[in-house]
Amino acid sequence: MATNLDAMINRIGFEMVSKGIVNENEINKMLGVLSNDGVYAWWVYINDKLKTNSMKLLSVIFNQENFSKVMSNYKIDTLKTITEEKIDNVNNSEKDKEKKQIFQEWQKEVSQNFFHKLSENLSDLLFFREILEKILIYARYHAKAMGEMNE
Repeated sequence: MATNLDAMINRIGFEMVSKGIVNENEINKMLGVLSNDGVYAWWVYINDKLKTNSMKLLSVIFNQENFSKVMSNYKIDTLKTITEEKIDNVNNSEKDKEKKQIFQEWQKEVSQNFFHKLSENLSDLLFFREILEKILIYARYHAKAMGEMNE
């Protein structure tokens, strides 16, 4: 079965906005960081600015079946499972200190198992950057359309 990359990118962009994970302003800022500073800077930025919503954001990306096929060298299914477990743990935790610890553990795991490994292969890194940029552009259009519909 052929992977329709554009359809996957569109779904991810729509879900990011429709689930309330990011708004238009945050998308614009993420696009700026990605364009000017690259994938790893984007990763650091979303962790700083979005906090636990960065977990939800990557969960939306990792949960797309075709994404794990496209990025098959990076154990996306494992990262998806780790992310979903950590989101559940954060949601079930009542103490802020516990939530922060869970979030930091997740950041470390995803950094080591995805972003550091991704940076070792330039063609994969550039491909991921291109996909991510398209996702954010589509998300921005979805956010604009949804914002106009709500006015």
